[in-house]
Amino acid sequence: MEKKKGEEIAMRYLVMIMFVLFMIVGSAFAESVVLKCTTSDGRDTVDLTIDLKKKELRWGPTKYFIININDKYISAYKRTEDIVGGEIWVIDRRSGEYKRGLVGIMFSEGENPEQARLKAITSSGQCVKQQF
Repeated sequence: MEKKKGEEIAMRYLVMIMFVLFMIVGSAFAESVVLKCTTSDGRDTVDLTIDLKKKELRWGPTKYFIININDKYISAYKRTEDIVGGEIWVIDRRSGEYKRGLVGIMFSEGENPEQARLKAITSSGQCVKQQF
């Protein structure tokens, strides 16, 4: 009888230890990740912060909402307030290669806002975790 009680207590401790380890590992994956980014022509640009728990991606001060995640890609969207249209960001989770696209009714600096027209602006580069 006492042997059975001892086994039950040992099993409870084992389950508690496994639960604590699971919580520690789970919280480690919940942390946001900061990546160093370069443009397609090799120039340094602002850092990219990815927070999967909040479903948020930040590129410098610009905030995007993550709309899709799979094993290979993360895609995020930024709704724009000042123009008709929006911006999308897609990053390859393995290589760090990214593509951004903005589509909307826009005008260039110095142009008359009345001359706004539908435009698309794209950019690309790579974001990687800094090693040292």
